[in-house]
Amino acid sequence: MSGDCWGGRCTLIAAEQQTDSMRRAQLVLTDVRTVFCNDYGVRQNEFYQADAQGYRVELQLEIRKSCFDASKITHVRYKGCRYRILRAYPAKCAENVVLVCIDKLNEARKS
Repeated sequence: MSGDCWGGRCTLIAAEQQTDSMRRAQLVLTDVRTVFCNDYGVRQNEFYQADAQGYRVELQLEIRKSCFDASKITHVRYKGCRYRILRAYPAKCAENVVLVCIDKLNEARKS
C-alpha cells in the first residue's frame, strides 16, 4: 500500500525501567511522538501464531519506518487505547513497517 494516503494517527510510546523511592522496579511509559498510520485487520496467520503463544492480536498498524526505533518504542496508543507492540516487520512498501499489537489488558491476563 502506498504511504501517500494515511487513514489515522497513533502515538508511539517508549518504556523505561525506573526505581521508585522504595527501590521497586517500575515501568514508566513516555509519549515519544504522534505519527500517521494505517489500520489493518489482523491476518489469520498472525492471529494463530500469537494465539499459540498465549496472546490475542488486536491491531496491526502500518507507519513510516523512519519514525520507528525498535530499541525504544514498545507501545502505541491508537483511538484512545494503549497497546503493546508484539512484533514489527517490513511492509510491502519498503519505506514502512507493520506493528503487530496486543491489548494491555490481554497481556495482563497472560501473566
